Amino acid sequence: MFVTRNRDDFIAITLHRFEAGLPHFGLLIVPHSLPGDRFNLVARALGQYANDHPAGMAAYTVTF
Repeated sequence: MFVTRNRDDFIAITLHRFEAGLPHFGLLIVPHSLPGDRFNLVARALGQYANDHPAGMAAYTVTF
């Protein structure tokens, strides 16, 4: 899984990899509503996501 705030570029990369049949392990996009300078909030949200999805993310999945 890859984590980013760069939605547009990484969704395009995900689509390209899918169309090309290349491996992709999922994309988790941190929304801009979560302030990037509030590292504790971002870390807490990532931890909560990990707890809610212990099996990880399916290939080519894009989640916000």
